[in-house]
Amino acid sequence: NNVLGPTCRHVLFQTDDAANDKYVYGGAGKPRKGVQLLGTRAFDSLIHNIKMRIGKHALSFQYNKEDAEEWEEKLDNEDTDEVATENMIRRLKRIEKKLNEEGKAIETLANFYVQVEEEWSEPDLRAIGFVRCSPPVAFNADDEGFTEDWAAFELDGRKFEKVFEGNFIDLGMLSPLLLQAV
Repeated sequence: NNVLGPTCRHVLFQTDDAANDKYVYGGAGKPRKGVQLLGTRAFDSLIHNIKMRIGKHALSFQYNKEDAEEWEEKLDNEDTDEVATENMIRRLKRIEKKLNEEGKAIETLANFYVQVEEEWSEPDLRAIGFVRCSPPVAFNADDEGFTEDWAAFELDGRKFEKVFEGNFIDLGMLSPLLLQAV
């Protein structure tokens, strides 16, 4: 009933001359090294990027709002022929569509921001499992000169019950910033 995930050892552990020992989980009751999705830097970066995207959409919303107001004023104040009036109305509808899209994007991102802050802000909330084993990083580990750099971690099944369908779970693009041992 256990689901294991592979990753590179250097993603989970700091690896240097002083810290490159074999790691094996000792079993029930023994301390274990947790695996956390989104380390502190990655989490801070995520929060920053959400705020930046909200700001980008807010600027675009404001620009389009001002543009719409100008076109509405032109439409109200100018005595134009029928074709020019229809063109202005079409332009105004396109701008209003952009306003609607930007407003929805801001709302979606704001809701996501609240969810991230509430559900992921504490490192314990981002824990997805624990390290089962990892040999030390070894260079020229075989006759071909390959590097041995791997670790196996066990996923916390309770956190993946809703998304596990079959023999894989897509955790997305994981990088050293996103996954770390704690």
